[in-house]
Amino acid sequence: MNHAALSYALTLLMLSSFRRAPPGAAAALVLTTGAALEGFQGFGFFAGDAQWGDMLADVAGVSAAVLPLWIGRAQGRKTRGLAAPSADR
Repeated sequence: MNHAALSYALTLLMLSSFRRAPPGAAAALVLTTGAALEGFQGFGFFAGDAQWGDMLADVAGVSAAVLPLWIGRAQGRKTRGLAAPSADR
């Protein structure tokens, strides 16, 4: 649960900080960071054990943050809030 909430929050923060970047870039960065940290745990660089469940929770958190944006864009809706400002405003 902690990994999912952290990944969700980090993805939303990245989307709101870098509004012109595609949501997939934020998702990839958060997932890559999570995978790297799990790998470091597996090699003993950090305390704790590497677990696939933690990585799956990271994927769930990132998906919960990014999927609504992708679905809205696929339906042709203009997304508000975290979307980049358009040139016609």
